[in-house]
Amino acid sequence: MRIVGPILAGVFIAIIGAGGTMYVNAAGYLIGLVPLAMMQARPRPPAANRAPLREIADGIVFMFRTPVIFFVINVGNLFALFGMPYLSMLPVFAEDVLKVGSLGYGLLSSASGVGAVLGGIALARLGDTRHKLRLFNGCYLLFLASLVVFSLSPWMWLSLGLMFVIGIGSMSCISLGVVILQQNTPRELQARVMSLWTWGIALAFLGALPVGAVSEVFGAPITMAVTAGLGLASGLVLMAWYAGQARTPGPSTVLSSQP
Repeated sequence: MRIVGPILAGVFIAIIGAGGTMYVNAAGYLIGLVPLAMMQARPRPPAANRAPLREIADGIVFMFRTPVIFFVINVGNLFALFGMPYLSMLPVFAEDVLKVGSLGYGLLSSASGVGAVLGGIALARLGDTRHKLRLFNGCYLLFLASLVVFSLSPWMWLSLGLMFVIGIGSMSCISLGVVILQQNTPRELQARVMSLWTWGIALAFLGALPVGAVSEVFGAPITMAVTAGLGLASGLVLMAWYAGQARTPGPSTVLSSQP
């Protein structure tokens, strides 16, 4: 649907307008309720009767005490804050920068979807590689660097290619981050750690507000390029910090090799 959906959206927008397309999109979510209703969770032993705030605090303390968890979660936060606002700005690039309209917007989104699917297949083919953290870092840098170039591209054909690369980098970074977190977190803390990772998604919406406001003054290309550049620089600083932490191996810094 990352591939076909945006193209269909472009067609629907041209035929029934943006409002009608949103109704179609909302109706599509109802289909997802069917498999959710059919899911059956495995029985679990009753949880200890502990205060919810204490449970949350335990997850946060574990994150701060475990460098690899702290690193991956905060790279994810930077990813969402400085990178993901491009989704909100993509219609602006399609309409005002590249001049390709709603159908062109659908093609740009689909190019990202193709990259995401192929990136996911490539990761699946790699299997339980020992170099997950290096791949995670590389995909993060690939995503932000491609986004900087995309922001400054005046050509549709180049922008399509860059969106393909952005899709590879973004989806692969997210997938690797989830795997690294789960492999390096005790089972009893996994849900709390994953909730911290998911919390970073909200930063994408938080980052979209200033990016949209500033682009009204300086234009979408410069604003998005600077934003992605800040994310790139911040990520490199965080990677350098973790590299220093990892020079002294210990149970809190060594990545698990178990699937």
